[in-house]
Amino acid sequence: MRRFDHRGLVLAFAVSMLVVGGAAWSAQAPAPQGTNPATVEVQGFRSAKFGMSEQDVRAAIAKDFKVAPADIHETENAVEHTHVLVVNLPVLQPLDGKAEVAYVFGYKSHKLIQVGATWRIAADPKITPDILVNNANTLQNLFLSQGYKAGTITTNGTLSTGGLLVFRGEDEKKHSTILILEGKTAAGQNGGQTLTPETLILLYVESTDAPDALKIAPGQF
Repeated sequence: MRRFDHRGLVLAFAVSMLVVGGAAWSAQAPAPQGTNPATVEVQGFRSAKFGMSEQDVRAAIAKDFKVAPADIHETENAVEHTHVLVVNLPVLQPLDGKAEVAYVFGYKSHKLIQVGATWRIAADPKITPDILVNNANTLQNLFLSQGYKAGTITTNGTLSTGGLLVFRGEDEKKHSTILILEGKTAAGQNGGQTLTPETLILLYVESTDAPDALKIAPGQF
């Protein structure tokens, strides 16, 4: 599984024992993995939909969060050559804590291909590991009730970085929702690890298999 975000990180998925420390983690059971089709449609985030132009996304951000144009910041991913709009919010209701929402535009299409929301202890001293875990539990419960495609759902898996893949699921068009807790890991009991959460990342991704980012073809160099 690849996580394609505006930081350009690639995370491999691995199964092992990991306990989230410092907060109560309710390990929800995944939905039945039969052949049921998805009933949810992952189209983007709120008014911002995959395939929108930058101008349309700016209008969607203003509508959703009542922010001024000057509060929408621009950045570039130098590796993937994608363009990103970022807005920092004092709260992303109904969840707690300051949040950064990033809108990623494709290298070739220049259309919206991903939206990510991030909560970081480093960015908000009022955020605690408990708040991150509570936010993760709230979102996981929501996603498990929404009808993602059977066979695509993963919950509570350990990533190669030591983080926790809280949820991953796809709709019928292979649009993905990915929820990750990251933080410091330490040796735990019974050979496992304990994670102290520092960051919660929520991603809505148009395509994890073929993201619209710069790729160098074999033989070019």
